[in-house]
Amino acid sequence: PGTRKSFPAQAGILAAVATTVYSSLFSVSLGPVPNMLTSELMPTRARGFGMSALMGVNNIANVLVTAAFPYLQAQFGTSATLLVYASIMVLASLFFWKYIPETKGL
Repeated sequence: PGTRKSFPAQAGILAAVATTVYSSLFSVSLGPVPNMLTSELMPTRARGFGMSALMGVNNIANVLVTAAFPYLQAQFGTSATLLVYASIMVLASLFFWKYIPETKGL
């Protein structure tokens, strides 16, 4: 009682490296797809508004996913929550690969 567990210094380094790797890989995979699609699909006269609306919706979705995670984790456990998020990512990847011409052959 009253003792506090501490992580070794290597855990902080591992977290920083893992975050950097994740961010780098996301930036060259599914990260830019919504921006690319919006700029390709919108007519030039509506592109500015469309991109702004996309960024707003994207940020709201990010907040919802981030806010929902602790509740889902407490309700279903970390593994199940991450499995759901990973499944959604795999389905999105397959959809983009199959139906979005700009991502064919990647």
